Amino acid sequence: MEPPGIFYKTWEVKLMLVDNSGKPHSLKSNKTEGILKQLKIHREFGSPAVSLLDLYLHEARALKFFPAKDVFYVMEKRAKGLQKQLFGYDVLPFAHGKDDQGEDFGIFSLPNPFQPRHARFSLLRPVRTEAKGAFLELAQYLSAFAESESKRLSKPLGFVVVTYCRVCRGLCLIHKRDAVCCYRCFTPFTGRSTLPALHDIQLSKYLKK
Repeated sequence: MEPPGIFYKTWEVKLMLVDNSGKPHSLKSNKTEGILKQLKIHREFGSPAVSLLDLYLHEARALKFFPAKDVFYVMEKRAKGLQKQLFGYDVLPFAHGKDDQGEDFGIFSLPNPFQPRHARFSLLRPVRTEAKGAFLELAQYLSAFAESESKRLSKPLGFVVVTYCRVCRGLCLIHKRDAVCCYRCFTPFTGRSTLPALHDIQLSKYLKK
């Protein structure tokens, strides 16, 4: 069972690009049927609360309102399938912004009128089950590692992320203001991507025609 005061939640994260016309484009195969199968795997693994998190990355100046008609169609179809299987559904619309001079001013999201402290919109809450099996064993192992590593590093736990380094094959405890790299072999956790950094991105190059 879950220890008191501990809340476990699992998100399957999908990224959609939205062009200036409001049309969404998937970077990978994101059909609802396939997503439901992936969420069922998380539940069978033992996760007590499983949700889909859709990230809608809008092209510069495209995020004027949300959702656009085509985006709403995708969200509606997914919500119906997720609701039948008692999964949760969250969406996060955001954009890479530029001012009138074309200068980059970073990433921004729309204000959430229902939950002002949250950028994401919670459309469906998952039905919670009991944490069990391999998921609970993994969660307990990671929790024990975080506590022991925070003592070794002489840092409070606070907001941390436990990350696995594929190079030295070890776990790392990354704090909010730490460099996003392994502190043993200094390998960056961001990895190499076919997409450039967000401040250089031009989404039109990657949108499917």
